Amino acid sequence: DTAGDDTAGDDVGATLGDGGGSGETIGTAKKLASGGVAGAVSRSATAPIDRIKTIMQAGRLPTGIAPAASPASPRVTLASAARAVWRDGGWAAFWRGNGANVAKVVPETATKYVAFDALKKTLASDPGNATVLERFAAGGMAGAAAQTVVYPLEIVKTRVSLSAGGCSMATVIAGVLRAEGARG
Repeated sequence: DTAGDDTAGDDVGATLGDGGGSGETIGTAKKLASGGVAGAVSRSATAPIDRIKTIMQAGRLPTGIAPAASPASPRVTLASAARAVWRDGGWAAFWRGNGANVAKVVPETATKYVAFDALKKTLASDPGNATVLERFAAGGMAGAAAQTVVYPLEIVKTRVSLSAGGCSMATVIAGVLRAEGARG
């Protein structure tokens, strides 16, 4: 049965799983869609943790939120960051910045898949039977390429996460372009 099989005419297929089993292949479009949906779900599920992590890494509470830490303990803790985010907007505030995070998934996944396949073909002496080292090198370079592509969205996500009061992605992008130019 070939109903729903989109691999016809698609020379980029991947074996499901770890290379064992049935040998069933899926096409690039299905890989990208699956990766995008899985990434969006996982990023959304972990968004509250990611927002708290970003605040703690910055070492300061989001702009416009009164400090939750006492003057004797100025460092941002897990509890002080969570209280500050809650005061900023309740449950919804824990997902601030998630739109940019989810928007990163599709180009990141697409870049990884396309770059990995291209690099594996270039690096492997036998692309159909690449060694662990060849796959490792292709995967590492594909990951680096993907991070380069999505870095601007990472900046937007971080700045939205560190903002208070519902700062949007569009507002952050406009502010960066206005204050720092295209290289900001």
